[in-house]
Amino acid sequence: MRRSPARWASSKPERIKIIEAAADPVVPVTPGNMLFALAGILAGILAGAGLAGAAEVLDTRLRSRNQFENATKVPVIARLVARGEIPKR
Repeated sequence: MRRSPARWASSKPERIKIIEAAADPVVPVTPGNMLFALAGILAGILAGAGLAGAAEVLDTRLRSRNQFENATKVPVIARLVARGEIPKR
Protein backbone atom coordinates (compact mmCIF):
# COMPACT_ATOMS: atom_id res chain seq x y z
CA MET A 1 0.00 0.00 0.00
CA ARG A 2 1.46 3.35 -1.03
CA ARG A 3 1.32 6.37 1.18
CA SER A 4 0.51 9.74 -0.24
CA PRO A 5 3.05 12.58 0.21
CA ALA A 6 0.58 14.47 2.41
CA ARG A 7 0.54 11.58 4.83
CA TRP A 8 4.36 11.52 5.04
CA ALA A 9 4.40 15.09 6.29
CA SER A 10 1.93 14.34 9.02
CA SER A 11 3.54 11.14 10.28
CA LYS A 12 5.86 11.28 13.27
CA PRO A 13 9.59 10.66 12.70
CA GLU A 14 10.95 7.36 13.90
CA ARG A 15 13.47 7.36 16.68
CA ILE A 16 16.87 6.10 15.56
CA LYS A 17 19.73 5.39 17.92
CA ILE A 18 23.32 4.74 16.82
CA ILE A 19 24.64 1.86 18.84
CA GLU A 20 28.21 1.76 17.49
CA ALA A 21 29.87 3.89 14.82
CA ALA A 22 31.08 2.13 11.69
CA ALA A 23 34.83 1.65 11.42
CA ASP A 24 36.86 1.97 8.21
CA PRO A 25 38.22 -1.38 6.99
CA VAL A 26 41.95 -1.92 7.52
CA VAL A 27 42.39 -4.37 4.61
CA PRO A 28 40.88 -3.83 1.14
CA VAL A 29 37.66 -5.76 0.60
CA THR A 30 38.02 -6.28 -3.19
CA PRO A 31 39.25 -9.57 -4.67
CA GLY A 32 42.95 -9.59 -5.49
CA ASN A 33 44.52 -9.16 -8.91
CA MET A 34 45.36 -12.87 -9.05
CA LEU A 35 41.68 -13.80 -8.78
CA PHE A 36 40.80 -11.36 -11.58
CA ALA A 37 43.59 -12.78 -13.77
CA LEU A 38 42.49 -16.38 -13.20
CA ALA A 39 38.85 -15.49 -13.86
CA GLY A 40 39.85 -13.72 -17.08
CA ILE A 41 41.90 -16.68 -18.28
CA LEU A 42 39.09 -19.11 -17.48
CA ALA A 43 36.52 -16.90 -19.21
CA GLY A 44 38.77 -16.64 -22.28
CA ILE A 45 39.22 -20.40 -22.49
CA LEU A 46 35.48 -21.02 -22.12
CA ALA A 47 34.59 -18.35 -24.68
CA GLY A 48 37.13 -19.73 -27.17
CA ALA A 49 35.90 -23.30 -26.72
CA GLY A 50 32.30 -22.15 -27.09
CA LEU A 51 33.02 -20.24 -30.28
CA ALA A 52 35.02 -23.13 -31.74
CA GLY A 53 32.21 -25.56 -30.93
CA ALA A 54 29.60 -23.25 -32.44
CA ALA A 55 31.69 -22.83 -35.60
CA GLU A 56 32.00 -26.62 -35.92
CA VAL A 57 28.28 -27.21 -35.42
CA LEU A 58 27.19 -24.41 -37.76
CA ASP A 59 29.63 -25.38 -40.56
CA THR A 60 27.54 -26.83 -43.42
CA ARG A 61 30.34 -27.43 -45.94
CA LEU A 62 30.63 -30.86 -47.55
CA ARG A 63 34.22 -32.05 -47.23
CA SER A 64 34.17 -35.60 -48.58
CA ARG A 65 32.60 -37.65 -51.34
CA ASN A 66 30.47 -39.58 -48.85
CA GLN A 67 29.12 -36.39 -47.26
CA PHE A 68 28.12 -35.08 -50.69
CA GLU A 69 26.43 -38.32 -51.71
CA ASN A 70 24.55 -38.59 -48.40
CA ALA A 71 23.39 -34.97 -48.54
CA THR A 72 22.29 -34.90 -52.20
CA LYS A 73 21.45 -38.60 -52.86
CA VAL A 74 23.34 -38.21 -56.16
CA PRO A 75 26.44 -40.25 -57.05
CA VAL A 76 29.72 -38.46 -57.72
CA ILE A 77 30.88 -39.05 -61.31
CA ALA A 78 33.96 -36.78 -61.38
CA ARG A 79 36.31 -35.13 -58.95
CA LEU A 80 38.57 -32.08 -59.10
CA VAL A 81 41.99 -32.79 -57.69
CA ALA A 82 44.05 -30.17 -55.87
CA ARG A 83 47.49 -29.40 -57.28
CA GLY A 84 49.36 -31.29 -54.53
CA GLU A 85 47.12 -34.38 -54.81
CA ILE A 86 47.92 -35.35 -58.43
CA PRO A 87 49.10 -38.97 -58.36
CA LYS A 88 52.61 -39.62 -59.67
CA ARG A 89 52.97 -42.26 -62.41
